[in-house]
Amino acid sequence: MPTKQIQPEASMPADTDRCRFDADIPPISNIRDNARQPAEPDSQDDELEAVQRLFGTNFVELAILYLADSPKRIAALREAAISADMGRMIGIAHSLSGSCASMGAIRLSNLCRELDIRCRADLLEDFGPTIDAIAAEYARIETKLRLMMQSAAV
Repeated sequence: MPTKQIQPEASMPADTDRCRFDADIPPISNIRDNARQPAEPDSQDDELEAVQRLFGTNFVELAILYLADSPKRIAALREAAISADMGRMIGIAHSLSGSCASMGAIRLSNLCRELDIRCRADLLEDFGPTIDAIAAEYARIETKLRLMMQSAAV
């Protein structure tokens, strides 16, 4: 079955806000020394509204796909951590980071990217707190997306 490509609406003005996909991640050398606790999210931690403006009427469909896929990936991250399958963790974290960035969930994307980097550098012994932070941020994004979808349906 062919998949439908979801495209931004062609009618978007040229000056539409751009999504931030380049937020800071600490250098690998700092990661080992500074076990970072996730900061409290604020209004600058996501660009969901910008993505909604960009995709217009297609945003709800994009959000539905994202909400259907992301919990499976987070569960798969937990399973890979339990089985100490670093290769699988790297692949899932990398993939989830990309889909989060595409959706505008910048903080969540950065948490996943940090996990990916730490796994590649073999810098984490206990992945639980990082995966818990990913799950908590996903819950925040999920709630916000569902509210946005309800507003779009009205």
